[in-house]
Amino acid sequence: FGTLMPNSNKNLGVGAVVGRKLLGIGKLNAKHPEQWNFVDRPLAHQTFLGGTEGLGAEGAQVSYLVPTSFFSQLELGYWIAGAHTEEEEDAHSHGGVEYENKLMSARLWNGFELSNSQELELGFSYLLGNASSSEEADQQGLVGTDISYTQDLGSDQSATLEAEYYQAIYGEEGEERAEQEGYAISGLYKMNPYYQVGLRYGHLSAHGDEGENKHQWAWMITRQLTETSKFRVQYNTGEGVEDTITAQFIFGMGPHSHVLQ
Repeated sequence: FGTLMPNSNKNLGVGAVVGRKLLGIGKLNAKHPEQWNFVDRPLAHQTFLGGTEGLGAEGAQVSYLVPTSFFSQLELGYWIAGAHTEEEEDAHSHGGVEYENKLMSARLWNGFELSNSQELELGFSYLLGNASSSEEADQQGLVGTDISYTQDLGSDQSATLEAEYYQAIYGEEGEERAEQEGYAISGLYKMNPYYQVGLRYGHLSAHGDEGENKHQWAWMITRQLTETSKFRVQYNTGEGVEDTITAQFIFGMGPHSHVLQ
């Protein structure tokens, strides 16, 4: 919501959200699965941001629309990490950041309209886990950068390039913290109102001196069936990952179903 000055029509551009939500870290984590461009999330997201579903928590977030000639919004959040379910603990047993106690998040999101058919978005994110601990060795840190470029090609056609890069520092239970980085680059081509194809490359480095580097390629094709339903097929392959073929059908029901993007 926007906060208005007394006896004034000027909007200060201040908003707030209270409750449980997916954290605004990077461009992808805050989206729900029906809004993803691929069946799954890149390797880096699965390791750094909550496994397969995305990192969510309870708390509050304030946002401020920076008064610039282009779109620029600053978001600051304070959250409480929930207890891991048995399924989540099993997922984390294969590696990944386990955020604890209090979390602090920040994101600066900028949008630039380059022309009537071109748009550029640039974001910077920061996440601090176990922020209530006085010992830096017990904390988890994540820094991220994301960029996307969209070109409208006319006749219901468009091309999009997206990239996200993350650098994390965290430690497994009882071990010292170590650095790990990961990134994902994807290209999307909307052929017409019904079909979209995409290619994604993901990289995840070893955590300190442990593990090995992983690389993943993902190809997908999506068929939009109706405004609230679509069918997708995706093939994943690479080094250090399993080769998989996945078919996905997504649909919404009822008057309040999500609009699929």
